[in-house]
Amino acid sequence: MKALLSLLILTPRLLAGQDSTARRPVRFAGVEWSSSRTVAIQKMEAEGFKRVSSPKLTYPALDLAFDGKLMYYDARVYAFFTPSDALAKIQVLLLTPDAEVFDAYRKVVDNLTKKYGPPAEDVAYYKEPYKEADPQYQRETACKAGYCNIAAFWKGLLEGDLWVQITKALAVQVNYEGPSWNSEHDRRAADAAKQF
Repeated sequence: MKALLSLLILTPRLLAGQDSTARRPVRFAGVEWSSSRTVAIQKMEAEGFKRVSSPKLTYPALDLAFDGKLMYYDARVYAFFTPSDALAKIQVLLLTPDAEVFDAYRKVVDNLTKKYGPPAEDVAYYKEPYKEADPQYQRETACKAGYCNIAAFWKGLLEGDLWVQITKALAVQVNYEGPSWNSEHDRRAADAAKQF
């Protein structure tokens, strides 16, 4: 009877703890999905980011780029919008020194785990001849050559998806994707393919 009573008392607390992370909307810098460019600029600037131009933006009339600092690293943030001026995705690049990329990646995953719960997947895959047990400089070489995949994925979050990876440029990339991103991605892909 005591065990049943303890279970009945603890269960709501455990479920509430799970709910607090799983039910938290996916957001970066408090910018809500479907925010306009004007609202996104205001929120990003309030968080200390400065709007910049970027030649990497495929749709400069729609999308925005910002520079700032995150976790003591220089950061570049891209905000992607639909043609109706609604925020669909935010991509964050932490521009870490090569020697710090693996530690920075782990810190980002740990911070996001505190906010959203553990990732559904957390992978570190190396193609031969590289392996996870290699010295750091060899793992850096593997990543630069495209011989590794280090990423974490959160699925089933409220209002979006979230994933983190180490890029070939040895930066930590964090992708916040809102509910409209899949259709916006498909629209952009169709637009890019129409020249064929």
